[in-house]
Amino acid sequence: MNILQQQMELSKSGKPYALITVASQNGNSPYRMGKKMLLTEDGNAFGTIGGGNLELQIICDAIEAIKSGVSVLKEYKNIPSDNESLENGFETTIFIEIFNPLAHLVVCGGGSIGSAVLQLAKFVGFNTTLIDMRPLEELGEAGKFADNFYQTVDYEQAVLSVEIPENGFFLSSAPTHAMDKSALKGILKRSFSYIGILGDEKKKESIFISLIEEGISEDLLKLVKMPAGFKTTNSLPKEIALGIMAEMIMCKNGKNL
Repeated sequence: MNILQQQMELSKSGKPYALITVASQNGNSPYRMGKKMLLTEDGNAFGTIGGGNLELQIICDAIEAIKSGVSVLKEYKNIPSDNESLENGFETTIFIEIFNPLAHLVVCGGGSIGSAVLQLAKFVGFNTTLIDMRPLEELGEAGKFADNFYQTVDYEQAVLSVEIPENGFFLSSAPTHAMDKSALKGILKRSFSYIGILGDEKKKESIFISLIEEGISEDLLKLVKMPAGFKTTNSLPKEIALGIMAEMIMCKNGKNL
C-alpha cells in the first residue's frame, strides 16, 4: 500500500495523523528531499524518510505535534560522535504536517432539535449525516445541514449501514420511543465516541429495561447520555441543541463528562 492509499485509510478511521516530509537537505544525507512517511499518534509508521536515530527523534517530535494538533517545520542536524567521520554529518529540514479528520455526527430524526444540532455541528466543524423516515424534501432546514442523508424504515439497519469513520458521534431524536430504541440498538453495535438520546428519565428506564431483556449489557448502556446534553433552564429547541453540542465537544476534546 502506497503513502496516498494509507493516508486515505487513516482519514477514514477518523484518527489524527502526521505526514512527515523532507523539505530540504544539506550534506551527505540519506534524507532525500521529498521523501515521506506517515505516523499515527500511537507511533505506527508507514514508510521511512531516512532511518537511524534521527528518524526516531523526528517520530517523537511528530507524536508531540499530533497531540498538540499543530503542524511544524523543524531543522535537524546529524553530527557523528566520531570526529573522524564528520564528513558524514548533514542537516535536514522536516515538515511535520498534522491532519485531524473531522468528527462525524449521525443524527437519527430531523425534527426541531435534531435540525438545530445539525446546524451547530456544521458551525463547529463536524461532518454530518441525517437519518430519517421522511423524504429529504419534507425535512426543511434539517436537510440543509446534513452532508449525507439516508431515508429508512428501520433506524437500526440504517445506523449499521451508514459509512462513517470509527468513533462516530450519534444523537437519536426520533419521533417515538420505539424508533429511538431501534436507533440505539444499531449505534451500540458500532464504534462510537458519544451517544445521546433525547428524553427523560422515565423514557430512559423504559428503553434500557427493554434492551437489557434483549441481552444488551448494563455497562454498555452506562455509556449512553440520556437525556442528552447539559441541562438548560429553557425547553427551546436551539437551547437544548446547544447543551447537546457542548456535551459532544467536551467528549471530542477528551474532557470527562
